Amino acid sequence: MAGVGFIGAGTIIVTRRQRVKGLTTAAGLWSAAIIGLTLGPVFMRAVFWPPC
Repeated sequence: MAGVGFIGAGTIIVTRRQRVKGLTTAAGLWSAAIIGLTLGPVFMRAVFWPPC
């Protein structure tokens, strides 16, 4: 999760006019990481351990 934080922080930019850009991109990266960590094991179980 620390890696996702660093990537997200790298997308946030403050312009010369003191405007913040990339904040929604960082939030989107966090959301995608959370969804992947939540649903990843479900899909792995379905693929590698199918019901008999």
